Amino acid sequence: RNNMGAPWRMPTKEEFQELYDNTDNEWVANFEGTGVAGRKFMKKSDHSVFVFFPASGNRNGTGLNNRGSNGNYWSASLNSQTNGYNLNFNSGGVNPANNNNRFNGFPVRAVQHLSIIISRHTHSNRGHNEPAHLQHRRLQADARPTTL
Repeated sequence: RNNMGAPWRMPTKEEFQELYDNTDNEWVANFEGTGVAGRKFMKKSDHSVFVFFPASGNRNGTGLNNRGSNGNYWSASLNSQTNGYNLNFNSGGVNPANNNNRFNGFPVRAVQHLSIIISRHTHSNRGHNEPAHLQHRRLQADARPTTL
């Protein structure tokens, strides 16, 4: 396992599946006027909240393939000794549990779990304040650009 610098890590196959199942997604030919094509995964209740994955293509040997038309992002999950799971997409759809030979050069998208502590005061029967802590975990995608 490569060290990305704590707390960053690669998402699992299950997390890519969760992203797919719990968002709306669409192919974008020109993301925000940048000329970059890719897939936009949006919160179902608010499409202004999203994560964008560029169609970065891939390397197989020394050649760059499918740049601008296909995206594959490695997960941390293995399919076999030689294959790993990846998020795969193009303009026609998404496969959150694709698998390919690990020889292929696909980009990675680092993620981290954030723990958010929310403090509030409640009154007990004795009349004094007691803090109550609620923890929420959410997956945050790294905002750094991904390139090959």
